[in-house]
Amino acid sequence: MVAATTGSTTVAISGGSFKHEVPKVQCADGYVPCADAKNPGRFSVEPISEPVARAEDALGVDKGTFSTVQDAINAAGLGGKVTLLRDNGDYATVSRSIVIDGAGCRMKNLTVMSIAGVKIMNLRADTVTVSANAKAELSGENVFTELVNNGALCEIIDGRYLSHTGSGTYAISGGVFGNEVTQDECALVPVTGKLTGTAANIPPR
Repeated sequence: MVAATTGSTTVAISGGSFKHEVPKVQCADGYVPCADAKNPGRFSVEPISEPVARAEDALGVDKGTFSTVQDAINAAGLGGKVTLLRDNGDYATVSRSIVIDGAGCRMKNLTVMSIAGVKIMNLRADTVTVSANAKAELSGENVFTELVNNGALCEIIDGRYLSHTGSGTYAISGGVFGNEVTQDECALVPVTGKLTGTAANIPPR
């Protein structure tokens, strides 16, 4: 749709296909220029989408909001934090140590690559995959349909996991699971205190 005011330069474009890129000043409120996905080589406008995630760097400096989770992860950098702002269907990959706070929002898939150390909390996701030699600490109100541990270390403190599978190591100290948790997957509980006796020196009764 192209709205115009006769006798003035006011133009408000909210749809259509054009030979040349639409100047931003001619876009209707809430729209931005874009390529025409249906007609290669032509141009159109699209609604401004609400941001999906916010990023902070390792010093807590706000890096802004982003239209994809992946862009937010890239902007946060090593030691940074990404907070989801709304439900989305994104696929994202983490290749560095970072904090992912889902804030109760849903995304499609998250993959943690080798060597990365990631803290994931309050995230709803279809599938989270943790690759070999990576480490993931899972806490808060996570809700995963599937958690796949491919030779990594997954420390689970809380959350709900319909399925947890894979050849990696689990250290589970809390949470609710849709499949069986084995003894080997349970976290070791540290014991403190002073040794008070052994089988050799405890006197018989």
